[in-house]
Amino acid sequence: SPGIVAAQFRKRSLWIGLLLGRGGGRKADAGLPVTGGLRAFAASLRAYWGRGPVRFGSVCSGIEAASQAWDPLGWKAAWFSEIDRFPSAVLADRWPNTPNLGDMTTIHKRPEFADEPIDLLVGGTPCQSFSVAGLRRGLADPRGNLALVFLGIADKLRPTWIVWENIPGVLSSGKGRDFGAFLGGLGELGYGFAYRVLDAQYFGLAQRRRRVFVVGHLGDWRRAAAVLFERESL
Repeated sequence: SPGIVAAQFRKRSLWIGLLLGRGGGRKADAGLPVTGGLRAFAASLRAYWGRGPVRFGSVCSGIEAASQAWDPLGWKAAWFSEIDRFPSAVLADRWPNTPNLGDMTTIHKRPEFADEPIDLLVGGTPCQSFSVAGLRRGLADPRGNLALVFLGIADKLRPTWIVWENIPGVLSSGKGRDFGAFLGGLGELGYGFAYRVLDAQYFGLAQRRRRVFVVGHLGDWRRAAAVLFERESL
């Protein structure tokens, strides 16, 4: 049942393997480690927001690092997008009132997709095709191509902010052309952006886990850069 699955999830603390790990040892109400990098991003973004609580859409949601970090701040997911059985059961148990729209390549067909505008789109699309341990087919691999699907979703919804995460191998995949295509796509959509490699060992996790974070802001690269490079955002 979803309850049993969620209990197994809590015992395993799978958050440790996602994104940037613990946020200063603080935990949410369900006893799950809070993702430090996403909480830090939120703290920096608040300085540039000046509006009510942020509504975000989450793709490749997994067990929802974004909601775990942002729920305590009053930010709310409008919808998730996840297809795997185990994470989907966790989402249904933890956030029963938030719809899971399933496959990100077809979520635009769901009525919930555009019911209300979102302020932010977040996701970490599959990394296997960018990994130095794999075949490195990059965007030519259907998994790698989901990075471009992410851009398509941003184009349809036009959120003010985007947050995208992947492994450092994406920087050199296709001799840099794959990552360049992703950033070029953001630029064509009107987003200013900044990117940075962050390492989990500097966010309270006892292991090296380097990840590329891209932050985009519609029309203004300086706000995106401020989120990643100001001292307060770290």
